[in-house]
Amino acid sequence: MATMSAAVLRQEYGQSGFEPEYGIPRHRAVSPRVRAFPNEDIYFWRKGLDNSRVARQGDPRIWETCWRFFSAMTLMVVLAVGLLLPNAINLLSGIQLQRLRAENAQLRNQQRQLALQESRLLTPERLEHLAGQYGMKDAGPNSVVHLYGGSQQAIAANKTKAAGGR
Repeated sequence: MATMSAAVLRQEYGQSGFEPEYGIPRHRAVSPRVRAFPNEDIYFWRKGLDNSRVARQGDPRIWETCWRFFSAMTLMVVLAVGLLLPNAINLLSGIQLQRLRAENAQLRNQQRQLALQESRLLTPERLEHLAGQYGMKDAGPNSVVHLYGGSQQAIAANKTKAAGGR
């Protein structure tokens, strides 16, 4: 029996001569002026347990349970990614579109500046100034060399064919 009350012990051993091995019972050690607490004569015996040699028995269905859980979580992740992926792609596309618009505006501005610079560099006055600076002169009629050695009619024929084909 794990617990024994003093009442049972009194019945077995009698009230006067009872002296247990573990010490004086509480009802004799306390002053008679103090009222007794409920269940103060109950003693709890604790038995030490050693479960170090006990091995947990394996559950044969644990792999099935784990694989079901893993499959369910994988399916949920795939569904979540499938639902969120179009929004993420739209967001990234919008960011890229804004970046391309800014780059397009910058390139158009750069193209305008280059066209203005080109028009300044190709003015006839500037070209004449550069020709005089580098010692260039207008070519005379005798100094012109034609690179095409064929007849002039073939050139005219090609021009007329191109003009007639329109």
